[in-house]
Amino acid sequence: MHTRARYEEFVEAELIRKGIEVFTPKITLRKRWSDRIKYIEEPLFKSYRFAKFPLKEKGEILSQHGIAGIVHFSDQYIPV
Repeated sequence: MHTRARYEEFVEAELIRKGIEVFTPKITLRKRWSDRIKYIEEPLFKSYRFAKFPLKEKGEILSQHGIAGIVHFSDQYIPV
């Protein structure tokens, strides 16, 4: 599903609270500032979350605050 910008963690926490299985592939990046180097874990696909739920619960998922939509092509939802 596609989330609003900066709502990724909020959406993930809320869906887990509702009992929906959520998956977020993450990558560890090395960030450098002028005074230090730090390793940060970020989502591989920003503004996207993968979730396992029955399609009949689509309305409940779309009503969740922070979710912009479920990825689809020509009225077909694509399972991953």
